[in-house]
Amino acid sequence: ELVELQSLRLSNNSLRGTIHDNIGNLVNLREYWVAGNRIKGALPETMGGLRSLKSIVAYGNRITGTLPSSINSLTNLNWMDLSANRMT
Repeated sequence: ELVELQSLRLSNNSLRGTIHDNIGNLVNLREYWVAGNRIKGALPETMGGLRSLKSIVAYGNRITGTLPSSINSLTNLNWMDLSANRMT
């Protein structure tokens, strides 16, 4: 169940697919780095459950849509880079 996971760094690994809704179960996650992959689709609303999250680095993917409103509840978030995606 990886609930104790604090850092997930998977940048530049040619990953494909979407960010699964279960990402919100990683309640102790502080760093989520998936830059330079081929991740597509929207950021899931469940990311708002990542209360310990300090950084999201997901530039250079194929992420679409808008920021989920739940991102506003991430009070520890101090760095977010979603550049070079297909967001609106």
